[in-house]
Amino acid sequence: MDGWLRLANAYGVLHEMDKAREAYLRTDALLPEGDPRKADVRAKLAQIGRE
Repeated sequence: MDGWLRLANAYGVLHEMDKAREAYLRTDALLPEGDPRKADVRAKLAQIGRE
């Protein structure tokens, strides 16, 4: 999970938003419900959707 999160963040820094979105979606699918990181990932996905 940590690798996917780092990759998604790196894509965001590089303004590769489609790739960042895909990495966040993959992370979201792998995180179990109840994991506190899931809310952060979903917030990032929502933010990317607004950009």
